[in-house]
Amino acid sequence: MMCLRRIEGVSRLDRMKNEDIRQSLGQVAVVDMMKDRQIRWKEKLERMDGSRLVKQVYEGDVVGRRPRGRPRKDGMIILNRLHGFLN
Repeated sequence: MMCLRRIEGVSRLDRMKNEDIRQSLGQVAVVDMMKDRQIRWKEKLERMDGSRLVKQVYEGDVVGRRPRGRPRKDGMIILNRLHGFLN
């Protein structure tokens, strides 16, 4: 963000919001860019042929017992939530 502030010629003393600086320079926030890439990857996975290894891993289930403790968040759960918010 410091580079964008320097390009725009604004210092922290000017009390300008980061979103305003990004918008004036036409930049996209890193978080938004990553969400878009994750959604595109999920859509690409859904279009893939079922014989591809990546698709098989995506659709596969693990057999066995669950470990003790709180379950960890799965990446696909996060992707499905993102995809659900867009529809």
